[in-house]
Amino acid sequence: MTTLSKINDKFKTSWDEFIVKDQDALDTQFDIANISASEKLKLVALNMGRYSGYDGFGYDIGNASRGITEQEAFNIWNQDFQKRQRTLIKQLSSFNIKTISQPAFDGLLLYYIINGNVLTVLAFEGHYELRDYVVNKDWDTVASMIKRSNFNRQFCSTASSIIKLSDYGKSKTRTWMRQNGIFEMRDKNEINVLSVSELERARFAYYAETQKFLPNMPEGIKRDIIRRYDQTTVVENFTYSNTNVFTIADSPSMEPVEKLRVEVNGEAIQHYFDFTLLNNVITITKSLKTGDIVRFTTKI
Repeated sequence: MTTLSKINDKFKTSWDEFIVKDQDALDTQFDIANISASEKLKLVALNMGRYSGYDGFGYDIGNASRGITEQEAFNIWNQDFQKRQRTLIKQLSSFNIKTISQPAFDGLLLYYIINGNVLTVLAFEGHYELRDYVVNKDWDTVASMIKRSNFNRQFCSTASSIIKLSDYGKSKTRTWMRQNGIFEMRDKNEINVLSVSELERARFAYYAETQKFLPNMPEGIKRDIIRRYDQTTVVENFTYSNTNVFTIADSPSMEPVEKLRVEVNGEAIQHYFDFTLLNNVITITKSLKTGDIVRFTTKI
């Protein structure tokens, strides 16, 4: 394979022919030590896979022994995503890059996730070297080279469009992927194509997501699923005394579905209206009296 330090004009993308989605984002520079992926980029990267509650891999990462919820799958995926992000930042810093735009960082991170590095592009015509162009912030050339990749061409094309146009395309939401995963479990159960281990995981994950059972499930298995699911919930009780701020063990998510239930003296209160959540810290805005029992239930 020929190593290429330049890209032939016939392979270059004429970026001037495309519409820039956000010029301010392309122009604004951030300290490399403080930058992190945008939520738009995280969703693009997540869309490289699909949530499955029954195959043991969630969003194509991990090896779960039981069925897992979309939230659990996302948590596993996000840990891997954050690890890759830290590695990229370290690598860019080693190039003595001090600042970078959000789209350039996002596009390079997506390419790194696809390819495993940001130094080379394997194209049909040869092996491109990216390092000098990244260091010099020659994003026209970087984007054109990445667009020539012959590996996972769809997402490499997206990475190049992010870098040069701040164009993230259209991605499925986590809500859509959760619903799609739930439908898939029910559909494959009905047509009887799941293996024994897949069926066991699907039965648990389906119940964990919907609080309903897949059709045609024996009563003994239902009871066992309820028992195992109850063991996954975390319940923490506090007695109110002068402070309405509470710290719990985990950091529950409230999207795409609420994973935290808050009760005061056995009565559920509402997120946003009665309490706010920041990581694992809950602030109750509803009036409390000394001795009130506050219960937090975190679900998988």
